Amino acid sequence: MFRSFSIAIALLFAAPFANAQSPADIPAAHFAELPGFTGAKLAPDGKHLAYLYPIEGRWFLVVNELETQKNFRIPPPGKLDYRWLRWVNNHTIVYSLGFSAERNLTETTETRLIAFDINTKENKAIIIPAEKTGGVGSRTAREKYANAQLQDDVIDWLPDEPYHILVALDEDQDGTDEVRKVDVRTGKYKIVQRWAGGVQYYMTDQNHDVRVAWGINSIEDYTLAIQTTDGEWVNHNSSEWRQQGWFPQGFSEDPQLLYMAGRNDEGRSIYALFNTDTGDIGDPITPEANADMGAIIEHPWTGKPFGIGYSTDSGSRIHFLDEKFGGLYKAIGKALPGTSNRIASVSADERKVVVVSSSEREAGMVLIWDRDAGTMDPFGWYYQKLDPEQMSPVRAVRYEARDGTSIPGFMTVPLGTDANNLPAVVLPHGGPHARDDGSFDYLAQFLASRGYLVLQPNFRGSTGYGAAFEAAGRNQWGGIMQDDVDDGAQWLIDEGYADPDRIAIAGWSYGGYSAAMGLIKSPQLYQCGAGVNGVYNLPQVIIDDKKYIGGSTLVASIGLDGERSKAVSPVHRAEEITAPFLIIQSEDDVNVQPYNATDLAKALERRDSPHKLVVVPRGGHSMFDAASRETVLVEMERFLAGCIGGS
Repeated sequence: MFRSFSIAIALLFAAPFANAQSPADIPAAHFAELPGFTGAKLAPDGKHLAYLYPIEGRWFLVVNELETQKNFRIPPPGKLDYRWLRWVNNHTIVYSLGFSAERNLTETTETRLIAFDINTKENKAIIIPAEKTGGVGSRTAREKYANAQLQDDVIDWLPDEPYHILVALDEDQDGTDEVRKVDVRTGKYKIVQRWAGGVQYYMTDQNHDVRVAWGINSIEDYTLAIQTTDGEWVNHNSSEWRQQGWFPQGFSEDPQLLYMAGRNDEGRSIYALFNTDTGDIGDPITPEANADMGAIIEHPWTGKPFGIGYSTDSGSRIHFLDEKFGGLYKAIGKALPGTSNRIASVSADERKVVVVSSSEREAGMVLIWDRDAGTMDPFGWYYQKLDPEQMSPVRAVRYEARDGTSIPGFMTVPLGTDANNLPAVVLPHGGPHARDDGSFDYLAQFLASRGYLVLQPNFRGSTGYGAAFEAAGRNQWGGIMQDDVDDGAQWLIDEGYADPDRIAIAGWSYGGYSAAMGLIKSPQLYQCGAGVNGVYNLPQVIIDDKKYIGGSTLVASIGLDGERSKAVSPVHRAEEITAPFLIIQSEDDVNVQPYNATDLAKALERRDSPHKLVVVPRGGHSMFDAASRETVLVEMERFLAGCIGGS
């Protein structure tokens, strides 16, 4: 078996990359390409592989017959875009489509759920609007509800029922979801769970029964209810363990035991088993010292938990709950040493496995492991035109903030350089309660290919370093979070990595906000800045986000303790931005409304501050097509070249 693995790996690195070239010669379009073979899923019998593949800059659904390698593709309909896919039986794929819309003068993201039969090539909408009585103008008329906004929240795939799934959706748009058991062939359904109010999310146990319900109602009261094994629903929102921060993550094999995530005394995330009948929480599950537990990893077909992801300062790992799957990962690790590997899909009998292998210089290699044949053959690469050998190395780093706190991060060093006196870009992540993890980042790699040293700081407020570290960034927009980013730029100078006269700051979403605030708070550090879909008008964002369910909770951490939102709003402090600033904004971004960009551009224009506004007609918040991503890269390359100069 391992001999065949070795042969497969030799083939893998014979990928069809372009002839060796300088990284600076790699076109921006190659970095902007959507990663191929995304979401690869095996049919239950292992005979077909379905995946999303970029064609002409947009996702297409492709179905491949593995034995013959024949395939066919299904283009995205109109302006709708594929979000994900999943097989429900050997001939039916269920997939999600997303698009932007408007409801009651409010921008929304809409999703639709479709079933596709690979034999008949027919697409069918799964969610059919329910009918209601008492239509306008008639006592007896029946009319249909409008389409529910979000229709792709599949809470259970019911692997033992190949034509049914459980879907949660808010049909009557009252802020509370119901759970339907839906027939994917006809759209017919029966309601298996209703709630009185304030629930948007549900969780099933391994018997596929709805056992957990949670959410927020219109007046921001929270609900967290768990059903005992004898059918009694208990609201635990005021329970002592809930007040201590524990929250359900998924059921174990025993329907009485539920995995809970909480925090230890050091503020790191831990897991424990909760007894749904007694209300007791067991001993913490801690695989190693300083482990910060992440999400439960489910079996790709059955949905049963087989592991818990966790991170340490040295990287990400899996704590296995299923020894059999642990053995599979161990075998994959021997075949693919020195890379990060995950099982993306399996056939129902687990004899065929889809493996995705990646590193900081390789976004993803897709392999098919045939356990019966003892082979692991390459199927494709996420970035077909990017040779990992031409990508830049990434280093884990730490630096000291002004108050002595150690700040972790990652530094991408242009290939072939010694990280000495280079032009640099400080690239804070979005969120802000998220993190960079050192994995392949197409923007960081693109900037490094143009000769820029890239620092991605995990400032306080970032996840993965314990609750105390994350909590230190709450309500610190323009405060501690910004100081940590700016201290990273100063560290680059102090260590001799960066040329002090050639440093820029750039970012996406919250990172764009940080870029603007960096020019405001630390103008001596940066020669210019750039923001993509950045948050710049904080007072208006706070007003608008409160329109959404749970919005008041969402915006509670925006701003700076003790200050009005205007005090840390780039639009309201635009007179302090004197260095050139590049503003890139998607017109159809519903996460960060375009007025953020236009308001900042107008404020800078009134003050004759150097800036450029680039409006991308389509791309959403994350720039989901190749054309919008290429626009970002090309505009940023031109802007930085004129500001701090690269290779």
